Amino acid sequence: MWASMLTPCAYQCKHLKCTRLCSEPCNRGPCNEPCHEKLKCGHTCIGICREPCPRECRICDKNIVQEILFGTEDEPDARFVLLPDCKHIIEVTALDKFVNDSYNNSQEDTAIRFPECPRCKQNIRRCMRYMPILNRVHNLIAQVKKKIVGNQTEKEINGRRILLMTDFRRTEANWKEISLRENKEFFNRLDDPYYFLNDGILIRMKNILTFLNEIDKLLIDGRKALPKILRLPLHHIIKYLFAQPQNRNFAEQQIKDIEAELIRFRRVIYYEALLKFINENSKCALKPDEQNSLDSLKHLTKKTGRFTDIDKENFDSLIKTLENL
Repeated sequence: MWASMLTPCAYQCKHLKCTRLCSEPCNRGPCNEPCHEKLKCGHTCIGICREPCPRECRICDKNIVQEILFGTEDEPDARFVLLPDCKHIIEVTALDKFVNDSYNNSQEDTAIRFPECPRCKQNIRRCMRYMPILNRVHNLIAQVKKKIVGNQTEKEINGRRILLMTDFRRTEANWKEISLRENKEFFNRLDDPYYFLNDGILIRMKNILTFLNEIDKLLIDGRKALPKILRLPLHHIIKYLFAQPQNRNFAEQQIKDIEAELIRFRRVIYYEALLKFINENSKCALKPDEQNSLDSLKHLTKKTGRFTDIDKENFDSLIKTLENL
């Protein structure tokens, strides 16, 4: 192993050459010259000098090569990089920008991760063209993992990661009204060993899962009582949960506000169900004091601003005056 670390870097072509040792960061950039190798069909390779040659041909496989992803694929002189990890081919200028942007965003985010294939989202880990960036990401992950994260060791964090992923899979299978679709990737990160998770991110995930469970229960309980228009705010809350920065937990005030809104909706469901019962039951004639209580319930559920603990107590007290309906 030590001998290989002291050997000269083998990353070179007739245009560029790294002059450092194998164990040192390369001092050459990627080559942008076209590959002149011939494919089995006799046409010229669409790849880059010294990069693995894509099997696809610009002429024979035109529909595959020119399938639009970034909009640069159908240029007559477009060159493509073959990603060894997933075998997809991506136009080189677009992929260069994509990988560099991914790395820069990763540095700004505590969730350090490898760049992903823009087509299938598989980690890019073996592409020589981006090896300097991949090595920097690997080193960043290694450095962070050596630290104590939120007073917990890496082993403890991984244990919580596994428990949370198990909890997510179990609860998601029981959801009747919620379908994450585009947001499912957020929880899939728990399965990615290269996606760095700290204490704050794990707590955030746990809180989101708790909120989603409660929202699903509210949507189930409100199937008959809630008109569609009254169900929309619950879906807006789901969007809000995933729209916030993903690299830390919610602020304490955010959690209180979300909890208060869910408490309000539990009572909206009760009010709408009660109102429906009264309207459908001709024998249910309200006394003046009962009508006043019903009007007060409506006011509490429709009020603007936060649903406070006092609002909750007042609502629950008013309900007791209508128990005999």
